[in-house]
Amino acid sequence: MNNEKKFVGSVDVSESNNPLISIIIPVFNGETFIEKTINNILKSTYKNIEVIIVDDGSVDRSGIICKQIQSSDSRVKYYYKDNGGIAQARNYGIERALGEYICFSDQDDFLKNDMYECLLNDMLVNNCDIVSSNYAVYYENGSPETHFVNNIIDSSCVVTDTTLLIKYLLFHQAFFAPKYKIPEMIWCCLFKRDIIINNNLKFFSILSNEDDWLFMLQYLKCSKNAYLDNRYFYLWQIRSLSTSHKKVYRYDYYNKRKILRDYLKQNYLSSYFTEEEIAKFLAYYSASTIVKNFINNLLIIDSFSNYRKVCRNNKEVYNKEKIYLKLTNPDHEYKKNYGKRNFLYLKLFRLHMEWIISLLVLIRRKFSETAK
Repeated sequence: MNNEKKFVGSVDVSESNNPLISIIIPVFNGETFIEKTINNILKSTYKNIEVIIVDDGSVDRSGIICKQIQSSDSRVKYYYKDNGGIAQARNYGIERALGEYICFSDQDDFLKNDMYECLLNDMLVNNCDIVSSNYAVYYENGSPETHFVNNIIDSSCVVTDTTLLIKYLLFHQAFFAPKYKIPEMIWCCLFKRDIIINNNLKFFSILSNEDDWLFMLQYLKCSKNAYLDNRYFYLWQIRSLSTSHKKVYRYDYYNKRKILRDYLKQNYLSSYFTEEEIAKFLAYYSASTIVKNFINNLLIIDSFSNYRKVCRNNKEVYNKEKIYLKLTNPDHEYKKNYGKRNFLYLKLFRLHMEWIISLLVLIRRKFSETAK
């Protein structure tokens, strides 16, 4: 079955056939960068946009800055809500969006001026339900000009079987060589508002930083086809203090991973995959859960009492999860996708020696405290 179609042409979306695009930006204490981000979006070559700013309870000057921009450009709409997290803020923005199409942006990133024009052109020409593109990355000490491109999408094409994209988001490159790859980030995509509203799609965060991924899975499940554009338009700034990169201990992490696994089993695995593929996924997910829970626990080791508590928790989690590891051996695939260090952690668990890493972390922290 051929699931690919080539790009078939272009239409002028700058002067005719110009539907409204809603761009939703959650903001929380972003006074140092939000003005640049909004002004960058307002310079887009595609002019028929509304910029929906959802202030998620900021206590700095973010609100003042956004209101000033709103007063000078009618396309900007500012809303304030009590703090509830980025998933809630995005849902709040969707409820107020009027556009036929929806895009998202973070409060500290940039994009090429022709991003919305190009993505809309992709959507209209290829009659697709979603358009996704590559993106670039730059660090807070650099500038958008000093970026590198994350070329996840190899070549531009229409994918007529979105199950292949769902499979990639769930497995990535574990156990199979994907024919199509799609970023899990939502801000390099163009979505149809009708699909979101008619299917009551929501952002929800079972675990922090996975709301993008879960939304993409939901949306692709409701989509007939997708267009993958191998160009990049969005420039993602990685900051050490940003929500997605700061290391924060996550309470009840393991129980939330179990909830997420149950959700995936119920909504995706049984519908799309064979029993063999499900067994592989569960083993792969279990390996990831063991190591991620371990890394999460390392953040709170600052005393011997915490050390003992963490060791007990790590052992309990491993004993509960090892039943899935017996379904199939995920070691090679896990190493390929998560790197040598995490693979070493998994090996130490199999040898019941993971406590060594925890002890070394405790000794290093105690030594650092003494040195101060």
